[in-house]
Amino acid sequence: MRELNGILRHFYAVGARKRSLKQR
Repeated sequence: MRELNGILRHFYAVGARKRSLKQR
C-alpha cells in the first residue's frame, strides 16, 4: 500500500506540473 501511495503521489505531481504548464 505504501508503494501505491508513492506512485499516486508521483502521478499527482506530474499531473499538477503538466496542468501548470498548460495553464501558463
